[in-house]
Amino acid sequence: MRGLMLAVLVMIVMACEAKRVTAGTVPPVYNLKAQVMPMFGDLVSGGQGGGPGQGRLGLVGDSIASNHPYRKWLTGSFVGEYGSAGYGYNGISAQFKWTLPDGSVPCKIAFLGDLNDLQKSTITGARSGAYGLWSPNGYYTRIVDDGSTGEGYVKLTVPAGYAAKLHYHRWPGAGVLGVDRPNAAGFDLSVPTAGALGDGVISLPAGTQYALSAVSGTVQVNGLELTDGTGFVLDSLARGGVGPVDFNRANNASTASVYTGLGLDLLIVMFDWGSDSEKASYKADLGAYLDFVAGAVPGLPVILVSHHAIKDDKADEAVWMMEVAEARGLGFIDHFFLFTHEELVAQGLVQPDGKHLSDAGGKWFAEYDAARMREARDE
Repeated sequence: MRGLMLAVLVMIVMACEAKRVTAGTVPPVYNLKAQVMPMFGDLVSGGQGGGPGQGRLGLVGDSIASNHPYRKWLTGSFVGEYGSAGYGYNGISAQFKWTLPDGSVPCKIAFLGDLNDLQKSTITGARSGAYGLWSPNGYYTRIVDDGSTGEGYVKLTVPAGYAAKLHYHRWPGAGVLGVDRPNAAGFDLSVPTAGALGDGVISLPAGTQYALSAVSGTVQVNGLELTDGTGFVLDSLARGGVGPVDFNRANNASTASVYTGLGLDLLIVMFDWGSDSEKASYKADLGAYLDFVAGAVPGLPVILVSHHAIKDDKADEAVWMMEVAEARGLGFIDHFFLFTHEELVAQGLVQPDGKHLSDAGGKWFAEYDAARMREARDE
């Protein structure tokens, strides 16, 4: 009898689990209008004299959010309607790439000279506890003056028509950043006390090539913006292979100042748990990150976007994201229940690894999200 009762209990639990992860468990979209209207409002009438302005969308999450096809096509969707105001924040690291829908790369960065002088961050996995904590997505390049000739440097070309904002980390004992070669002068990046740690910004005129180097000591450059005029801008704040636990390690004044300074109108968050061991605390970890964002930019609209069906347990992510969105008055877009994993593979929406979006997949999901946001705008 006891065995029969146990078997029945297991069947009930399995039935509840199956019901919980079926399509219809969460709505396709939730509470979008309140989130998207500030961005669309700025794009239409946020400029001088009530004319068109600049709308900025921040994108944070793991490798699905940082995936070039999704970013590229999301940018293209809004630029096609509102025009481009340039290229938002992008981390300077081993991988630096703005790619537009036509395949062009508007700004190129090259790492040249003595490469031993250049310490570039990884772009996936847990960020460096020593240096990555001072960057919003853990991307950085540290340039070291080791006293030898033929120093390493970062060659930066700023396209005509755009002014660059170079983000750097300032700390006690930082060196002097040179922006040209030979280094006749530079920017002292040091600060007197640890209490003055933070993100600094240097403005660089357009239409010029720069060579970023260490005149003395060690300097750290984190990211670059190229913005000007009116239209849409996407700021890439994502990092591959991690979830909110890694981002919460960097909840400090330095990264907060980046969020504050970008002037975001909307933030899309596409986190899952970084590892299976982090799944149990996912809702709390996501909440801690959202608390940090709310402290850095009070009232910033946020849309939580669940992952596509990479694995069956990502259904939990969709359910929990929706619960967090409802509790906090945020927006939500579901990706998980749009396709089964088999359908994603069959339709070529994912790469051969079965996880990351292909170009076709990035295009489909980006245009789907943009369409849902426009529908909310037009309600």
